[in-house]
Amino acid sequence: MKNFHIGVFGLVAALASTVSVAAGTQNGSFEAFNTGSADVLCPQGSTFCAQFNAGNTGINGWAIGGDSVDVVGPLAWKASNGDYSLDLSGVGAGSLSQVIATFVGQAYRVSFDLGGNFFSGPSVKTGTVSAAGFSQNLSFDNSNSTKAAMGWVPTTFDFIATGGSTTLSFSSTVDGSAGLALDNVRVAAVPEPETLFLMLVGLGFVGCRALRRQSV
Repeated sequence: MKNFHIGVFGLVAALASTVSVAAGTQNGSFEAFNTGSADVLCPQGSTFCAQFNAGNTGINGWAIGGDSVDVVGPLAWKASNGDYSLDLSGVGAGSLSQVIATFVGQAYRVSFDLGGNFFSGPSVKTGTVSAAGFSQNLSFDNSNSTKAAMGWVPTTFDFIATGGSTTLSFSSTVDGSAGLALDNVRVAAVPEPETLFLMLVGLGFVGCRALRRQSV
């Protein structure tokens, strides 16, 4: 019984040490950007808001690579969260990355909404998401997409951190002006702290019951 108690409370302590490991992203819905720093401002009434070329720092929290990306306003299509979303192909295949705080060996889940710019072909948009040496191919068929109903698809990608910081990247593989659309990017530890808390409560309850039985 003593060994059981040690095992239970040791596990509780181990889990407790991992509770505060949730990561997060800055500006995951692309609502914060600086049109004054855009490489191309779209004309009034245009479907797009602004084009940002590689190296531009106008999208808060994100680094831009590849060719370029577009921040897209509601005149083009309805975002999945907020007013704006992102086209990963501005005038060519672009990429977007952000450095997030992580813990070595901790698993994380990236959640995001995926769509596609339907104003020009191809109808199937492709790209990748990657972090910490893990990668996942992405695709979206926008054949049925409209301005009012993009058909956003909730998507997840898991990785295990290898350092105290991790670069999360999204890249387009469509070399044109209409690529994958991205919105509502979030990152959290797996399992999430709320789940760990419930596990701790349950294990603590089991341990207390075992102690009570021993004392009877």
